Amino acid sequence: MFYFNLAKNNIKKNSRVYSPYLIITSFIVLVAYIMQSVRNNSGIDSLVGSVNIKNMLGLGNLVTAIFSVIFLFYINSFIMKKRKTELGLYNVLGLDKKHIIKIIFLERVITSFITIIGGLILGIAMDKILYLVFLKLIGEGVKLGFDISSKAIFYTVSLFLVLNIILFLWDSFEIIRAKTISLLQSKNVGEKEPKIKKLSLFLGVICLVGGYFLAFNVDNPINAINMFFIAVILVMIGTYNLFLWGSIFILKMLKRNKKIYYKTNNFISISTMIYRMKKNAVGLANICILSTAVIIILSSTLSLYIGSESYFNKRYSSDIEVYARETNLETVKKIDEIIDKADVDKSSILNYKYQNNMYIREGNRFNNKNKETSNLSIDNGSIIVKIPLSDYNKFENKNITLNKNEALIFSDGEKFSYKDIEINGEKYDVKPLENVGKFYDKDAEIDIVPTYILIVNDNDLSDKFTYIYKFDVANKNNILSESNFIKSQLKKDKINVLVDNVIIAKKDFDSLYGSFLFIGLLLGSVFLFATILIIYYKQLSEGYEDKERFNIMKKVGMEDKEIRKIIKKQVSIVFLSPVALASIHLFFAYPMIKKILYTLNLRQDSIFILMTIGTVVIFLIVYSIVYNLTSKIYYKIVK
Repeated sequence: MFYFNLAKNNIKKNSRVYSPYLIITSFIVLVAYIMQSVRNNSGIDSLVGSVNIKNMLGLGNLVTAIFSVIFLFYINSFIMKKRKTELGLYNVLGLDKKHIIKIIFLERVITSFITIIGGLILGIAMDKILYLVFLKLIGEGVKLGFDISSKAIFYTVSLFLVLNIILFLWDSFEIIRAKTISLLQSKNVGEKEPKIKKLSLFLGVICLVGGYFLAFNVDNPINAINMFFIAVILVMIGTYNLFLWGSIFILKMLKRNKKIYYKTNNFISISTMIYRMKKNAVGLANICILSTAVIIILSSTLSLYIGSESYFNKRYSSDIEVYARETNLETVKKIDEIIDKADVDKSSILNYKYQNNMYIREGNRFNNKNKETSNLSIDNGSIIVKIPLSDYNKFENKNITLNKNEALIFSDGEKFSYKDIEINGEKYDVKPLENVGKFYDKDAEIDIVPTYILIVNDNDLSDKFTYIYKFDVANKNNILSESNFIKSQLKKDKINVLVDNVIIAKKDFDSLYGSFLFIGLLLGSVFLFATILIIYYKQLSEGYEDKERFNIMKKVGMEDKEIRKIIKKQVSIVFLSPVALASIHLFFAYPMIKKILYTLNLRQDSIFILMTIGTVVIFLIVYSIVYNLTSKIYYKIVK
């Protein structure tokens, strides 16, 4: 009981350190439980797009788990560093290391109990509210009832118990390894002026430039996805090295500049920051990376959610769409006969044949038959879509005629500048088209590679082609029933086609983009609170370290006003640097993020720009409030 009371009193005595840790960790437990609970909710299985929803929530859980490991280790290292002197004092007063480890164990039990149980209670209490918010985001109606997910409780308790056991073992190892004198003197470690590791600084700059280069010069959306994590890792390495060694390099350059350095305020700020920067660097880099993550996650998911409506309306311009791939004229006739029996709005019909294939392009030559095309990929490929002239004339009210081996060509991007085109050895004389009307809408397609629409004579289409039949239903209340009728009739005739309708498609869209936003809001909140906590601990640790320095300044005659001015200047520089670098990260990340969002159907750049600006403004307001509040705490400690 003695050790338990000692552990409990230690936590109370260090409430300034432990309270924020307990609050934020409980919040992370809450988020982990909520995501797992929503994922396991029996109501999800009955929703359209349930597989997408569960996959997205599973990904959110994975990110939360990985972040929890990194974050808890980082905060734990701060708490232990702050308490090493206290633990060393226990050793001097007669407690051996096994008793100190026992105290650490009991402290870990208490904090684990508070955070896990507290987080679960809050999670269970908020579960239904957030589940209803989730249903609203994905366009589903409110469902009554209340469930407590035993699977989510087991997952959350297991995850954070394992994490706390690992942290306890790590702390025990640190105590066993440390000598009593090193524990007592731990607060003075790192006071020597750090030397610049030029190789590390150079590596950091190279990594940062490399990450920026990849992000800024990515050429297509698929490459953007493939290169995204490489660019992120490079930028993270660059960020840590830049704060660790770049900051010291800049401060030493300022120190060498006598005009700047030998001013009272600058002299104290620069000399203090040089000595402290090695310890500050990791915290500042973490703030920078988390700030970037918060802004990108929130702006991206908000953009996708808001922009999805516009894309959906263009992509699904008809109530029902029927696709028959690798079909023939006989099957087309049967499909037409079945659809004619449905409640079709005749004026809305758009039905046509087409063939599309991917080719390697060399000038005006397109090939996918030779041995050389075995390396066909999105990097060297182009798509050609052939549409028969009769279908084009019918729906565009044209009366165009084409000679043999003659075609019309439309490009979705760069204009096709050649007068003829060769496809697998077959040549066509081509005339350019400005647009192809109903047959192609760039904002409704995901064109990863250049696409060319070729209007050709009907007999230039092979026997196997894709047939698409789009139409509206006369009575909008019958969309689902008419879709099911067509599907059943086609199945009865053993015709293998895809029948899509706007109602099911809308639910699929809403479930996907609603899940994106739900996870984005939760993860954004976690990262934001983590940023706030790191800032708080950073101010706390610096306040305790600077207290003695500023006491010396008072003793040598510096006024309180001057000290406050130095503190304000020093804290401002430290606080602005992560946000400034995060802004640069955002600028270079924009082209890559834009292309990734393109693959997720965001076509309006203006939405992403507005959401990013809005998120940055709100983040800066929150950041400024945190800065002002923590600066006051810092000054109180120093004073």
